[in-house]
Amino acid sequence: MRRLAVLAAFPLLSACGGAQPASGGSGLQGTVSRGPITPACVQGKPCTEPARGVTLSFSKDGSVVARVKTSDDGTFRVNLPVGRYFVQGVQPVRPQHVSVSSGSFLRVDFSIDTKIR
Repeated sequence: MRRLAVLAAFPLLSACGGAQPASGGSGLQGTVSRGPITPACVQGKPCTEPARGVTLSFSKDGSVVARVKTSDDGTFRVNLPVGRYFVQGVQPVRPQHVSVSSGSFLRVDFSIDTKIR
């Protein structure tokens, strides 16, 4: 009887969130990097690094629609309605404007200029 209760509850619990749907919806996914990380880039050594824990804000018509925080490897995924967005971080990011299409997750990689020269 207990096993049946657990099996009956599984679909309900799995629908409560966590994983992103494999298809459907729209939004953006990608990475955020920061650099340069040294005054001079040297061949064979990284000149950028993942931007860990950076919060990106996506605004449309002057209102923030969504925020997302990057993971330890600088990756992010955010659900957004179709439209054009202005993107901000604590430091300016490039590109600053992105467009979201219906039914897809567009890959966009953002960069942050550390101004180390």
